[in-house]
Amino acid sequence: MMIWLESQFVRNGWVDHWQTLIAGALAIAAALLGGIFILKQINATREMEAESRRRKFDAARAIFPLTLSSLIEYSRACIRHLLRIYASKSTEIIPKTLDLATPPILPSDAIGELRILIEHAGQPFGDSIRILLTRLQIQAARLSSLVLELRDESDETLVTASNIETYLIDAVEIYARTEALFAFARGETDEVPGGPNRADMSSSLRKNGLWDEQYPRLYENVGRLYK
Repeated sequence: MMIWLESQFVRNGWVDHWQTLIAGALAIAAALLGGIFILKQINATREMEAESRRRKFDAARAIFPLTLSSLIEYSRACIRHLLRIYASKSTEIIPKTLDLATPPILPSDAIGELRILIEHAGQPFGDSIRILLTRLQIQAARLSSLVLELRDESDETLVTASNIETYLIDAVEIYARTEALFAFARGETDEVPGGPNRADMSSSLRKNGLWDEQYPRLYENVGRLYK
């Protein structure tokens, strides 16, 4: 029977007649199989990359409380530094002086850990850390410029009490944002805090010894800037 089918197949020229179609079908089948194989490789690579990101994020999160502690201390040091400058005012103008301490140094290790978290975290946590990192960099730049301006004996630059109050509020916001992240860092919650509100800022002012009786303008500015 098989011999008869083979003879009929060859005798009627089916191979010659359908050769192109068969070759095309085989090529399509090979392409489909190759595509499935490549897709599996891509998925496997993505899974490996996702696992790598998760491990790096977990490692950074494990030491995140230490990172936050160093940033809390940095923000407090900035507040103390600014208060010493603020205390020197007799009018709205801050007097120039060469005898001015250098501003606190932004902890580079903490900044590195924040960058790792941003790189490997999803939203909204990554966005929250990105905002904190931006605030830290702006604060560091402002304090460096402030020292140069106060050491400049010319009359080309003036530093006012309002300037210092703005920088103080910046430092207090960094404190508030950092403190709010501790619950997430300790694994007590997966909810990422938003920006500080008026109550958060007022609480952070008091925690840093800035009472409304002594610094009413700070509280007025907080009431105006935060909801």
